[in-house]
Amino acid sequence: MIDRQQVLYNMLFEEGAEYYHRSADARALAVKFPGKPLWIYAKEGLSEDNLRSFFFSCLKKDDLLSGFVAAPWVADICKGLHKPLTAYWEMSAYYIDKNINPSHEITWPGYGDFMLIGKWIKAFFTEALDIELNNAEEMGKALIKSRHLYILDIKGTGPVAMGMLIPLPNGMERLNLIYTPEMYRGKGYGKQLTSGLVNKSQLKGKLPVLYAKSANLRAVNMYKSLGFKKAGELVEVRY
Repeated sequence: MIDRQQVLYNMLFEEGAEYYHRSADARALAVKFPGKPLWIYAKEGLSEDNLRSFFFSCLKKDDLLSGFVAAPWVADICKGLHKPLTAYWEMSAYYIDKNINPSHEITWPGYGDFMLIGKWIKAFFTEALDIELNNAEEMGKALIKSRHLYILDIKGTGPVAMGMLIPLPNGMERLNLIYTPEMYRGKGYGKQLTSGLVNKSQLKGKLPVLYAKSANLRAVNMYKSLGFKKAGELVEVRY
């Protein structure tokens, strides 16, 4: 039996999270990751007054806040807080429990690929997240070294797509940073890369999960065609 609630909020339970504040009835939670934003989510059933009080108590320290995650039903309350929004994304969480046998093998990139990977990472953040990334090459080097990043390398063409696997607690593994450059789109490379990531995760006995913008129908339809099932929706808000 898949725990859809855990799939939906797995990003809040990664290793190393530091918990700062919890509402009285434990249905709202603020989480701080080392070096990362403050993330907040709320479960159904929390009263608006309780929720608003909780948010203000968590958000009053400017040095802690750069973003949070909340269930869609609290989005209007989030918009009413004292800081202006810089981004507002409706997201969907997916998991796959169907075994996949990929048609192409995916591999780790080499250290000589860091400039290409850095270029792709920068493009991913710009296109998918509307974020201008200044340290993309350094991030590429770190991901190549960590062996979490994979590429689809087509004979005669070279690398055509990338994606990564992030280990999570509770027997899950998150697919992230899935990207195909524009010149290679429409050829099925993204689907091949994703199926390869799913297979590698499943061979380790993990449950593959991922997040996607609900409005990104091209990506969502591709994930569904592979057999991904929707666990639920959330809203990501950044200040």
